[in-house]
Amino acid sequence: MCLAYCLRKDVLLAVVSILLSFVGHCQDTTMPDAQDWLVQKKVLRSRISKGCFLFMLPVVGSNPAAGFVYGAGLTYVSEVANRKGKVSNLSSNASYSVKGFANLNVKTNLFKLNDRLFLNGDWRFFVIAETTYGLGPKGTDQGEAIRYGLWRFHETGSWKIVTNLYAGIGIHFDQQFRIDNDIRDSGDVTEAYQYQYSLRHGFSPRQYNTSGFSLNVLFDSRDNPINTYKGYYININYRINTIALGSAQNSSLWLADCRAFFPLDGKFGRH
Repeated sequence: MCLAYCLRKDVLLAVVSILLSFVGHCQDTTMPDAQDWLVQKKVLRSRISKGCFLFMLPVVGSNPAAGFVYGAGLTYVSEVANRKGKVSNLSSNASYSVKGFANLNVKTNLFKLNDRLFLNGDWRFFVIAETTYGLGPKGTDQGEAIRYGLWRFHETGSWKIVTNLYAGIGIHFDQQFRIDNDIRDSGDVTEAYQYQYSLRHGFSPRQYNTSGFSLNVLFDSRDNPINTYKGYYININYRINTIALGSAQNSSLWLADCRAFFPLDGKFGRH
């Protein structure tokens, strides 16, 4: 059993952190947790692990930008029957606000073929609004309210080289569409920074694509990707966006994500 699900709505962080402490996790069963304590006190009944876990949670919140928000989220975790393989997980949430903002996303980390193949996915659909201040000294101090939609499909496949080390390639597609700029729409295009920047660099002010492929190297020695006690996670990704694959402009991007986990409790290896 295991889960960890973190909703993007700030108002739910406290609720989620409390719930997660009572749900259990895919760690070594010799490490006691809140659920073990409740079983000992006969508040909960002990259950036989089936190697998978599904957790669902409603989304209810409010913030000034989106107004009242409602929806649902889920996390699914699975590990191989012998409990010696990597843990795969899928997390997703969907929400809608009274101001017309939408959020639908699915993220996957799947180990297949006896852990020889690792598939990482990030699929999203957003309709959101934010205030942008531009880039560098030529930005704007007042900010511009931008509303737009986003389609995203990112999928990376990596093959096991040696223990915990994977390398592979990925495909990446993002489309920003129906980009509305309040300053531009008022008719004052000279003060619309997003509009002027797009024209100056060859992007459509209303819609554009970022599309390409990536080279990926992953080292993951974590004991559990959901609720980690120890290990290292290093992911280096070099992304190449090209007009030949539908991108509005040629570009490249380096991404690096490095994490180290050290237990603070010597007896149980807990944090």
